[in-house]
Amino acid sequence: MDFLGVARHLTDAVAEYTSGNDQDEETIGADISEAVKIVREKHQSITELLGDCPWRERLGSDGYQEALYTVLEFLREAEPALQPGKPTRLQRFMHVGKLLSQAFSLCPTHEGVEDLLDDIRFFASVRASREKLDVDARADQGLATAADQLRYIEQLNAAAVVADGVVDIYDAAGLTKPDLSHLDEEFVAQLKASRHPNLALEAQGLCVKPLRHACA
Repeated sequence: MDFLGVARHLTDAVAEYTSGNDQDEETIGADISEAVKIVREKHQSITELLGDCPWRERLGSDGYQEALYTVLEFLREAEPALQPGKPTRLQRFMHVGKLLSQAFSLCPTHEGVEDLLDDIRFFASVRASREKLDVDARADQGLATAADQLRYIEQLNAAAVVADGVVDIYDAAGLTKPDLSHLDEEFVAQLKASRHPNLALEAQGLCVKPLRHACA
């Protein structure tokens, strides 16, 4: 049963509950139980997806942040055996992770998910971090982010016209503009030695194929 179906049934159950029907509590309980089932299924799917990623080991030995970086790096690794048209590991993680969060929002205090709470929070952190990287990458490329699109819609609805010129996002954020003069052989060597070269490139805002090939 998909999440939308669960949400629909839960809404129906809540509506019926307000009518005072004695059967309503059983309906709500059944839907929450279904949500718990989905949480456990999606958790298992993500666990299997990350089966070759040593994130739990990193969590135990190097801490939360290193475990987070390890998963982010793993999700960006090449997949030579991936068939054309099939979703990537990253795409599957983001999709299943979203379903997991949605189902979990229906039963966050249920005893049936208590043993998964740490994992669920960790997976949510991975999703949030990945989304932040994507937003930063789109901003660096001058592309509209989801927040930009929402802001544009709000401006249209309010019939507002903003024409204040071009804003330097680095100055506005109080940041130093990036210096790319260090992109030399020494920098490439550092990337090769890095445990998370893909993340290092993304942190620099560099989606340059020659550098990626050099680090392969």
